[in-house]
Amino acid sequence: MDQSDRDIAVEDHHEDPPTVTVTDLEMKSFISWVGSTLLLLCLTFWAFLPSNPDNDHVWYYLPDRYYILGIPNWFIFSVIVYCGIIYALGML
Repeated sequence: MDQSDRDIAVEDHHEDPPTVTVTDLEMKSFISWVGSTLLLLCLTFWAFLPSNPDNDHVWYYLPDRYYILGIPNWFIFSVIVYCGIIYALGML
């Protein structure tokens, strides 16, 4: 096989790269996923940072930081207790 045959063989196997189409729903879902993750990170960092007394004149109301950590922990604990109850009832 000479050089021209090799060039033709290589050209025959060349295909266009696949195109990726992203629907409007997929883009909105991705943006909301990234936004909710960033919001969760901001709230978590805010919950662990010390309060700044100089910042009292800027924000009139901030929720208690307990709720930022307490509500997710309550939810996780509730799921664990629920699974434990279901497991215990299954053993009866």
